[in-house]
Amino acid sequence: INSFTMVVAIGEYMAPGMDVCSAENEVIPLRLMKRGMDSLLVLFIPHCFGDNSTKHTILSLIKEINDSIDMFRQRSIRVVGISRELPSTTRHWMDESNLNIEILSDPTLKVSNALVGTMDLSQYIWEKKNVNIGSYSVPVPAIVVIGDDGLLISRKIFSSPDNVQFGCQDVMALAVSHHLDQRKFL
Repeated sequence: INSFTMVVAIGEYMAPGMDVCSAENEVIPLRLMKRGMDSLLVLFIPHCFGDNSTKHTILSLIKEINDSIDMFRQRSIRVVGISRELPSTTRHWMDESNLNIEILSDPTLKVSNALVGTMDLSQYIWEKKNVNIGSYSVPVPAIVVIGDDGLLISRKIFSSPDNVQFGCQDVMALAVSHHLDQRKFL
């Protein structure tokens, strides 16, 4: 069950105060995460655990993008992930998974709610593992492309962490097509 409370529409700018935490516990405004690149591709990750070898999951998509990160850098696209997990958890997961994609923390879900909405992970865990974890909101699995000064260019939302019928080439096409067209919003 998803709770879509998105505030920022395509073609709108993100408001100030949309901050995330790095794995080093540094608070960073998301709109500044481009760091010299033309656009920022953000992968919203419901959880930082599980098997990334299963096809068509958000985790397998992250692995596929990570393996092709140079292709994104050559196109001046910076790729980051956002999870509700604490910075120490994201750092551990990045190290354990050999990720070249920085995973940022959104523990209050402020950024997630504004850009993609949230879902209750407990229902997903119950269906997969028959374990009751209580209510636990996390970002909806999604991809967001952000342009100049926090302009929201594109958004792709998936129905479940296990139903991501999207590959690395699809992500690149989404990022590049909207990257080239971002002037139409200015």
